[in-house]
Amino acid sequence: MIKTILAVGIVLGFSVLSSFSSNFEISMQAMAANESFGQDVHDFMQDGDNDFKEFDEDAKKEVQSFIEEADRDFAEFLKDDWQEFIFEQPTRLIEKPKPVVKPFYKPAPQGAKMPPTPIPIIVDIPVFSSPKPVLPPAPVKSVQKTMIPSVDLPGEPTPSAKADQVIDQPFDVPIEKPSVTEPVVIAKPQPTPVKTPAPVPVPEVPAPVAVIAPVVPPVVPVASVEDLAPDKSLDSTPSALAEAAGTELLINFFGSDLVLRYDPRLDQSIPTPIDNNRISAYWEKMAAADFKMLIRQTGEYKKQLQMNDWGYFLFLNMLAEKVVSSGRESDRNLFVWFMMTKSGYETKIGYMKDKIQLLVPSDGGLYGLYFFKIKGHRYYAITTTPRKEGLGKIFTYQGKYPGADTSMNFALRQYPALSGKTRVRELSFNYEGREYTVKAQINENSISYFQYYPQNEANIYAMAPMPSWMEDSLLSQLRPMLKGRPERDAVNFLLRFSQKVFEYKTDKDQFDREKFMFPEETVFYPYSDCEDRAIFFSYLVKNLLGLKVVLLNYPNHMATAVKLSQPEGEQIIVNGTRFTICDPTYINADIGKSMPQNEGVTPEVFFL
Repeated sequence: MIKTILAVGIVLGFSVLSSFSSNFEISMQAMAANESFGQDVHDFMQDGDNDFKEFDEDAKKEVQSFIEEADRDFAEFLKDDWQEFIFEQPTRLIEKPKPVVKPFYKPAPQGAKMPPTPIPIIVDIPVFSSPKPVLPPAPVKSVQKTMIPSVDLPGEPTPSAKADQVIDQPFDVPIEKPSVTEPVVIAKPQPTPVKTPAPVPVPEVPAPVAVIAPVVPPVVPVASVEDLAPDKSLDSTPSALAEAAGTELLINFFGSDLVLRYDPRLDQSIPTPIDNNRISAYWEKMAAADFKMLIRQTGEYKKQLQMNDWGYFLFLNMLAEKVVSSGRESDRNLFVWFMMTKSGYETKIGYMKDKIQLLVPSDGGLYGLYFFKIKGHRYYAITTTPRKEGLGKIFTYQGKYPGADTSMNFALRQYPALSGKTRVRELSFNYEGREYTVKAQINENSISYFQYYPQNEANIYAMAPMPSWMEDSLLSQLRPMLKGRPERDAVNFLLRFSQKVFEYKTDKDQFDREKFMFPEETVFYPYSDCEDRAIFFSYLVKNLLGLKVVLLNYPNHMATAVKLSQPEGEQIIVNGTRFTICDPTYINADIGKSMPQNEGVTPEVFFL
């Protein structure tokens, strides 16, 4: 029995050993096969990677060849005969002189017979949808710093309508953030049915009157503000630019130090007398330089600092002052024209009396700038400072560079992310026998950025986002003052605030030219006039009360109208919607009151 068990055990042992040996041989064969397969996969991937690199190189060569061919064709195109155009006089949004003295409302004596309320003005106009402004992200405390962008960007850059914020403003004054971010809840009365009168004919608005934009004086600090903590520098961020070839330069863009590198061959000038053949030769020389490296850097900074098209134009002008060594304005204008065209903008240049003028089409109407028309489209002579002299004839071309299709758009959908140089201004006013004071923060770098901003339609300013530092200071202090007030009282409160916290002075007296202001500018400057207050008041009503508001543009004045639950006083009916007139310039006037000279006058209406 024991022998039998031992025999069976020996047989089983040999069987297990034999099976193990067989499995081991199979495993070794599999491993060998796997190694062969892995090598095949590796070789396949390596071949694919090589093929992709070859494809990528071929694609880059094709793109480069296309660009070179386009540059050659464009240079040849520039040699053709140019046409002569005559500049038209600038147009004005406010057509007639504004009131010079403070317009005060004088209530009727007690017991006097009240005049009848004027019949509402009826306006029927087409409504065009406008993109809603994009508010910038809440700022993180940071300070002025030197920035270096990456230059490893694929493809040709194109202007971006959307940008990411990477630097924000420092504000050292502690402000308690409000717990309520929605519009203030106000008690709304039950509406009373109102009969809509029969439509009346709408008189034509007179054509704009031409005016030459005069020179603006330097920015003068407001006497009632105090300086906050100064800026501090941060370390630079290492990037591929440090190893890039070319000449290095430093630009201070409204408080932010920007480091760039460029090909010295971009420093070109044009000999005189200027003609289209010499402009063609200029383009060929610029196209032969390494402009792509500089375009990538400027495009990155455009995103980082949330520049709109105006900011990018300012940036390229600052760059031209550093790169172009001749010191001639014409050479700088040629540089900006080349850079903007290569950045995808539709721009032109023209020459007159051995001077080069940059020309841009615009999506919206611009005021105070000379222009001429090509096939019905306006081309404006744009500058970074007001023009002292008029313009007459100019020679230019009708075509455009391939792919340069973007027209400059001056809408402010994001606030520029400039380094902070902040001040605080106290705003005090009296309402129904009680004194109120709020403190508003201002970034002086923003003021410089907007100082010579081209005049646009008024709703561009009213629809712009308020910077976060203004919201956190001004709006957060006004919200609790409005809480619990009935709708009529809340609107009157903001109306009196807008009427009384600012001293009145026309733009002609303050700046020696017409200037529309963004709300932050209205808080900064010592004086403001009608359109600035209308823009400021409309912003407060929209963002604090959540009410619908429109701007009313009279021939010599600008006011607002608010959609109330219970309209009263003087009103305007726009496309069937009844609005109550509210004039933030007519001091001490409540809602429903307009200046006597505007009673019954049909204004131009701007939707917000």
